[in-house]
Parts: sequence; C-alpha cells; structure tokens
Amino acid sequence: MKRQNAADREYDVPELIRLNLKVWWLMILFALAGAVFLGGYKYLSNRSYVSEKNYEEVYRVTASLYVREYNDETAAVRIGTLIKTADSRSAWQNFLERTGYELEYVGYQQLFDLLEGESSDIVTVYVGYPAEYGGFSIPDEEAALVFADDVIAAIDETMQEMVGEDCFDILDEPYVAEPTRRQLAYAPSAEEFREEILKAATAGLMFGVIVEVTLYTGFLLLRGKGVREPKKEG
Repeated sequence: MKRQNAADREYDVPELIRLNLKVWWLMILFALAGAVFLGGYKYLSNRSYVSEKNYEEVYRVTASLYVREYNDETAAVRIGTLIKTADSRSAWQNFLERTGYELEYVGYQQLFDLLEGESSDIVTVYVGYPAEYGGFSIPDEEAALVFADDVIAAIDETMQEMVGEDCFDILDEPYVAEPTRRQLAYAPSAEEFREEILKAATAGLMFGVIVEVTLYTGFLLLRGKGVREPKKEG
C-alpha cells in the first residue's frame, strides 16, 4: 500500500483542528507577538495623554454684599447696575487711585468676578489666587484678601459718585473659601491607561491566534487538495 503524498491529501475540519493544535508552540508565539504589538502600540500612541489627575484645585477669596433699595427699580436691576459699575472704567480708575497699583483695565476686569447670589439682594465677590496679569500678581490668600477689600471700596466709591448714597452693605467681609475642584480637559488616569493597555494586549492575543490558525491552515490546504467534504449518511 502506497503512502499518500502530502500534495494529494484532503483534510477534513477535525483533522485541520488537530494539526493546528500539534503546533501549539507556533500559536503561542503568534499570540505573544500580537499582544506585544497591540499593547505596545496602545502604550506608545497614548502615553503622552496620561494624567495623574484630571482636575486642579481652585483657591479664592469670597465676600458677600447686600444691595440696598436705593431706588425704585427691582432688585435684579439694582444688582445688574452694581455689577456693571464694578466692571466700569470709573471703578477701575478709583481702584488705581486708591491702591497705586499699575494694572491695566483688562487685568482689573479679569482678576475678580461679581455674581448674583441665591438671594435676589445678594452679590458675591470672588477673587482667585494665585493669579497674575502682566506684571501684577495675586500670589497668595493675603494678597487676595487685600485685593478684594480694595475692589469693594472702589465699587462703593463709584456707586456713591453715581447715586449719592451708600448702595450696599458688606454682609460677609472677604474671607478665604474652601478650595474647589475644576475639571480639566479629559485625560485618562494612570490606572485607566493600564486597563486600556491590558485590553489591547488581550485583543492582541486573540488576534495572534487567529492569524496563526489562518496562515497554518492555508499552508496545509495549499499543500493538499483542499477540505474533504463530510460523508453523507444513507
């Protein structure tokens, strides 16, 4: 009985599976190569975006002003007038005259905020630190407290020039508020980055196995005549 030539062989599916399992070492080699390739690619392409934290601490000094009923307008209109006055060039000039600072108008506007509070008659003053504009800086909480006092005094002086009377009372003197967290542009944390690399490496393992099975099966079929059709019963 003659031995069948490899080129004349036909393979059925179970035999192809068995032959692939016989070269398990080749399957492992391709799996490891796939894991290294996809995991390494994930690492190299995303490592520059990794951040240890996705937020920053925001430090600020806060004060609260109670707006008086200095005219017949609604509280919302009076508060709006106060906020616009605080942001005006007149208030800025009074601020400079009072402090002697050399600070541009745009810098003056950027270094504090006035916002309407939850109560309709309350305005909240915020001064963030550390902050700077040009050569002017607010390096710490002490400087922020002084800056807030000077801003409030400049607003008061400007409103008295316009209206002729006190328009607000200081409900809360400037104080150092608890730090808040501001979300930064999203960047994956180190832990999330490790998880993504692990997922990529796992996908690489599967991809390597699929490539090895495809190539080796193709090699076997090219040597033989193809896949043998299963015998039909009956």
